Amino acid sequence: MRAPVWLRYAATEVFAPAAAALVVTTFLLLTTQLLRVGEAAFGAGLRAWDFFAILGLIAPRFLVFTLPISVLVGVVGGIGRLAEDRELWAMEALGLSPWRLLPGPLLLGLAGLSATLFLTTLGEPWSLRAASDRMAAVIERNLVEGLTPGVIHEDIPGSAIYARRRTEAGVLEDVLIRYGEEEGAPVTLVARQAWVRPATGYGLEFEVRDGEVFRLESPPTGPVVDRARFARGRARIDIERTVHRRIRFIGRLDVLDQGELGALAAAAADAALRRKARVHYHRRLALPAACLALALAGLPLGMGPAGRRGSRRGLAFVGGVTLVTAYYLVQRGAEAAALAGVLGAPLAAWLPNLVVVAAGLVLLWRRAR
Repeated sequence: MRAPVWLRYAATEVFAPAAAALVVTTFLLLTTQLLRVGEAAFGAGLRAWDFFAILGLIAPRFLVFTLPISVLVGVVGGIGRLAEDRELWAMEALGLSPWRLLPGPLLLGLAGLSATLFLTTLGEPWSLRAASDRMAAVIERNLVEGLTPGVIHEDIPGSAIYARRRTEAGVLEDVLIRYGEEEGAPVTLVARQAWVRPATGYGLEFEVRDGEVFRLESPPTGPVVDRARFARGRARIDIERTVHRRIRFIGRLDVLDQGELGALAAAAADAALRRKARVHYHRRLALPAACLALALAGLPLGMGPAGRRGSRRGLAFVGGVTLVTAYYLVQRGAEAAALAGVLGAPLAAWLPNLVVVAAGLVLLWRRAR
């Protein structure tokens, strides 16, 4: 009868502080991204709904980091409260070992592991892809709606756009468009009228009327300019590089699902890209396990030294911060070694968990003595 009571205490005490820590840490991390999102998408095409939708879509990226931290805070805070109220003393007086409290934190760790594993393998790639597409659409609208008459716009690398005036219907008049310089085949187009809209994929599409197009070619005999008149035509300017430059905080591997990452890790032509894809692949599997590892290590931190009087929470939280910092430092160092080819990707991904589990077992064994 006595063990289930302590199991219930341990399980109920750790969930409330974990939930509070999850909300607070995720909110704080999201607020740090306000400036990044604003810099990437701010302009005439940004609506309030787009802004908050983008923030919501990038939230899973931070949840995969805040969930393990919240598990540790929940265990340290919940078990620390039991220690503060002398309930641990009562448990020890009844002859119950600290190991009997372990199922409660591990239950919280399993819940965090399940949620984080879903996010790393499914939720995060999907949401980041959706956020990238949404930001690309906003950037395209910014470029379309931000074309000011009388100004040469060179926001897109290798391109220049000029219009003498814009009618109330949005038609550009007396237009000059230059593009294709980065591909080595520059094209200059002049038209009496043009309509511009976002194109399929990352690009701008111009529907032009009554104009001329000039193309510079470089055959072996020397440069040649081709000139042609048209009554109606279309021109497309690719803006993929502009989009990726604006939203560079979302990496190209981040939007790949687990199957696509595995295929890239096995078949990419570049060895460095294969190593990077393998590191991403195994990190998505190892990071959720940090919830269990930190739950195990948080139990002895929350309990504090045996027989010690007074407040222990300050020392416990300092130990927790040190543990989390050490975890991510080891993770970064191991991943850098894996990218350099010194460590294998599986070992680099799981090494931080192994270090935290070993530290937790040692601390718990010493506390149980």
